[in-house]
Amino acid sequence: NFELLQSDAAARLSGLGPIGQILFSLFSVNLLCTLTLALTAQKYRGTVNSFSVALMLGFLPRFMPKISNLIGLTRRERLWLHAGPVLMRVTLFSIGTFLWYLTRSSSGSLATIGLALAVVSAMALLLTLNPLSKSSGYHLIAVLLDEPQLRGKAFKALFGRIKGNAY
Repeated sequence: NFELLQSDAAARLSGLGPIGQILFSLFSVNLLCTLTLALTAQKYRGTVNSFSVALMLGFLPRFMPKISNLIGLTRRERLWLHAGPVLMRVTLFSIGTFLWYLTRSSSGSLATIGLALAVVSAMALLLTLNPLSKSSGYHLIAVLLDEPQLRGKAFKALFGRIKGNAY
């Protein structure tokens, strides 16, 4: 139903504006994913020292936990630590999609909230799974592949592809 999604996104999300979308993203997807990361770290003997707001890319506000004592985690515990926020984004995307699709025939704001949640969580999921940025998705892929220097190798492969060299 991509055409349906496009028409609803153009009609319903246009009234939100960029500031409204950033604030909605901050207090829905980012807050829930950060809380998931902090609670998962605490379950696996980590210490959540602080919970603050930081600027990503210099202008996007994001909640950030400061977590310590994660050195002695097993591979399984590290997988769950990094998979928690990724799974939360997938869950929020699913909830938003179902909420939008099931309530879109009504004229209420529930369909708009569901659509905004689906769009924001889908974008966050795609950005977090990028191996060129250090995020929970990157760390999950690095632990799954047992490759601690994945980011450096991803950059070498990208620049090698651009230059025409093989890596």
